[in-house]
Parts: sequence; C-alpha cells; structure tokens
Amino acid sequence: MLIRIMRMKGFIMKNKQEFMTTIYVDYSHETKDAPVACELGVTEDESVKEAIKSFEKKGYWVDKIIRMETLQIPQRYTATEMA
Repeated sequence: MLIRIMRMKGFIMKNKQEFMTTIYVDYSHETKDAPVACELGVTEDESVKEAIKSFEKKGYWVDKIIRMETLQIPQRYTATEMA
C-alpha cells in the first residue's frame, strides 16, 4: 500500500504543531481497513484538503471511504530555536 506523506517546506510554524489526515478505504479481500492517503498540513482544514486531493489522484471512489482520521502532531524544537 502506497502512503505518501507530503513534507511542508517554506513555512514557519508559530505554534509548533501540524495536522496529519489519513483516509481509510474498504477492501473486501482484507479484514482491516487500508490507509490510502496520508497528508500533512499546518491547519486541520489544510491537511484534510491535501488528503482528499491525494485520494482523488489515486482514482478511488468516495463510496469506498470508511473513515478519515486527523491527528494533531506537536513538533519538536530545533537546536537553533533552543539556543
């Protein structure tokens, strides 16, 4: 299963967090839900939009979606920021 995580470049995170949205689909030949799109964003809305774009590019139909999960991921400080 191909899961692509888009790395965000060229932005400064003020609150040191980002969001990751994963879309799961139903595969009748498997017993578990399968993640097919996983994208990051600075806001929850942005991560959902990016995950939907990725999902559509792969040619899946909406009726296959079982669930979407969005997680808030706290970011660590870099050595430069801690100095």
